[in-house]
Amino acid sequence: MSEPGDPESKGPSDPVERWLEPFFSEPALWPVLLVLVLSLVTFGAAAVLTAVSGRIGFAAVALLIAAGASAELLVRRARRGRLGRVGGLVLAFWLGSLGLAAGARWLGIF
Repeated sequence: MSEPGDPESKGPSDPVERWLEPFFSEPALWPVLLVLVLSLVTFGAAAVLTAVSGRIGFAAVALLIAAGASAELLVRRARRGRLGRVGGLVLAFWLGSLGLAAGARWLGIF
């Protein structure tokens, strides 16, 4: 078994990156990744809309905790010199959630 620092070890050394690697490298799993990301984006948009439109304090606190955790993750990854796939997924989640929430608000759905 090769060590994480060995040149012959292929793939990322981060455990989360290693767990996500098959979803990006195996084309048969791309639909699973797409459904997972779109489901999370929809949930995030609902949380944003509930916190902003519904004026529900618990939703706002949950949104602040999620945003803080995401910001911490992105800062830690940026200090390493690259965001990686996890950082890209976090950015895609927030951009997609905010975009979907803005679209739903603009269309009058919520």
